[in-house]
Amino acid sequence: MPIATMSVARVRTASIVLDQGNILWVTGGHVLTSDIMNPHYVTETTDYVGLNGSWPGPNLSQAVHSHCLVKVNSSTVFLIGGLTTDYLLGAEMSIGDVLRFPWAYDLQSGNWASKALPQYVP
Repeated sequence: MPIATMSVARVRTASIVLDQGNILWVTGGHVLTSDIMNPHYVTETTDYVGLNGSWPGPNLSQAVHSHCLVKVNSSTVFLIGGLTTDYLLGAEMSIGDVLRFPWAYDLQSGNWASKALPQYVP
């Protein structure tokens, strides 16, 4: 028996545990639909899932799937990598479809900011 039903069915998401283990934050991904002509699309929406149900979370800075979330401290979560285009429908993927810079989310203010990481020089 499921603990909660999210606002939409989604795959290729990223999630992270928040609030001392009581809430799962599920982000982005492909939303599955019953429309034969458009069976799924990439979304910027998120859901919080807790023991008492689920509710909408803050939107991502842009629609993305196949990404990763990393909680770096008590107030900051990084969204790293991912794709912004629905390449599953047979479209060719280009470098413009790859999320090139990580985004930092401030859990207190609810703001997203793009963060350029330092270049690695061997």
